[in-house]
Amino acid sequence: MSFLDKLFGKEEPGKVSRSPETELSIGASSANGVLKIEGIYFIVGVGLIVVGSVQQGILKLKQKAIVNGKQTKIKSIEANHAQLQQATIGQKVGIALEALRKEDVKEGQLISFSNWLIIKLVFL
Repeated sequence: MSFLDKLFGKEEPGKVSRSPETELSIGASSANGVLKIEGIYFIVGVGLIVVGSVQQGILKLKQKAIVNGKQTKIKSIEANHAQLQQATIGQKVGIALEALRKEDVKEGQLISFSNWLIIKLVFL
């Protein structure tokens, strides 16, 4: 739990952890989505595509995440060759991610997406 959560009285969310690289916190909000990566591809002109199943919540276009210290967002969602606006629990989808390379993600990794703006605090 961060000091901001303690300051504002938020409860600590449940944790899902496979290894230090895949650790993430999952909140109770259904607006957040969690994707388990089952395949990784790079398409010239599109960028990084991760294929996987939605484990929790809803994935929507432009949701944000931090993956291995890099901020990204969902550029597009596709299932069965059809563009989607969102994906729900149990759906297998391919999502195009902004600003990531193939080396930044691993199969089996969980990524938690949110509609919240991600703010990085730096203390000098």
